[in-house]
Amino acid sequence: FEHRAICEICEVTESIEHVLTECKAPGQELVWTLAADLASRKGIVWHRPTIGMIVGAGLISTTSEGEQRAPGEQRFMRFIIAESAFLIWKLRCERVIELGGTTTKEHSPTEIRGRWIKTINDCIQLDKELTHKRFRTKATSKQSVLSTWAGTLHEELHLPHDWTQAKGVLVGIGTDDLPRRTRRARQPP
Repeated sequence: FEHRAICEICEVTESIEHVLTECKAPGQELVWTLAADLASRKGIVWHRPTIGMIVGAGLISTTSEGEQRAPGEQRFMRFIIAESAFLIWKLRCERVIELGGTTTKEHSPTEIRGRWIKTINDCIQLDKELTHKRFRTKATSKQSVLSTWAGTLHEELHLPHDWTQAKGVLVGIGTDDLPRRTRRARQPP
């Protein structure tokens, strides 16, 4: 597998830092742009993550000016950076291993965007489920979930104040641009 040591797109040694922050292959740039757009919806000043920020995503607690972030913003940044980095890694592995690493078989921007939005929506759904009372003392507080995702949801003004029990809560970025699945009406025999 020595041939996988060199990035076929950039022609440099492929390292985790290269994959997550430098590679020109489709995926990395778009995913970080989507993350920045969602952070801006929440009013967070986005700084492109470095490898140190990505590895230490679980420890994010202050802004670059040293001001403390609100707990919801901290959780939000932890989710967005970690999940975005993991998606970039998965896209790289699919491109290099499953698709053979050639430039003729790449993920399209529409596919990458759709997968990122699904990834973040899955985070929201899991966060909602973790507020359930069956988890008793281990449940995530509803207030924590509400403050984490405030400002980022699709049609947020139309959601109930406590949307953690509502169905169909989705991240608000780019959902209108995604192709919609249409079901054909069953024709009578």
